[in-house]
Amino acid sequence: MSRKIEEFDSPHGRIGKEIISPGLFGSKPIENSICDINHVDLNESIKITIGQQDSDFGRILDVCIPTMSKGETSKFTVKEYSFTLLLHSFTEGKYIYQLTPEDKYNLALKHKDVGVDLFKNNRNKDAASRFSKALKYLHSIPIDVAKKPVELDGILVKDINTLKGTLYNNLASCYFKNQSWTLVIDICNRVINYDKDNVKALYKLGVSYKHDKNYEKSYESFKRVLELEPNNKACGEHLKFVESQLKESQKNINDLVKRMFVA
Repeated sequence: MSRKIEEFDSPHGRIGKEIISPGLFGSKPIENSICDINHVDLNESIKITIGQQDSDFGRILDVCIPTMSKGETSKFTVKEYSFTLLLHSFTEGKYIYQLTPEDKYNLALKHKDVGVDLFKNNRNKDAASRFSKALKYLHSIPIDVAKKPVELDGILVKDINTLKGTLYNNLASCYFKNQSWTLVIDICNRVINYDKDNVKALYKLGVSYKHDKNYEKSYESFKRVLELEPNNKACGEHLKFVESQLKESQKNINDLVKRMFVA
């Protein structure tokens, strides 16, 4: 009997799947399902929780295992790498629409805490994954903009928004370390939407605009930081450089105008 072969897209690229032995018909693992699997190639038993992995291979498993049925053995191919898994068993999880606002808030807090620990250990990519996942949960909480409720399921809306701002700030810090200035600018501006006087976000904005050579925006950000923290020496040094660039730019414009009139 020929084996079933299929392909599907993922954040990690195109993944090929060859079903070696089909499992039982029925439900499949979803986010937060606890799965007992066997890495057949290594003859190694593994217990993982879907959505809780902190490595590239772990996040690939997060994508592959939910395509499997109980008792199924399949070979997966990602780029030039392949591995074979046997799904022994799994616990039933809940789809995100089945979670209460409290569930989502608590899951977001859990991902944030893990992300902070990863960031402290210089695992920026893994930390960013956790912060992004936490934001996914928070943004799935329905908040009626027209009625503007004070709380949802016992969770204060202001606490939800504060956590969003914190997560965006943490996410920006991950990209800041990697010098991904465009991403930092985008994310820090989201932080400012929740907390317009967030010094850490304003500082990262100033540095990122500086590297992007948008000196006007950089100047605005650094000036605001110094208004909030007059003794911020690092910001003061950056501001001196930005001011010198703005003066040089203005001088070049003035010289150009003079040459135009002389001509």
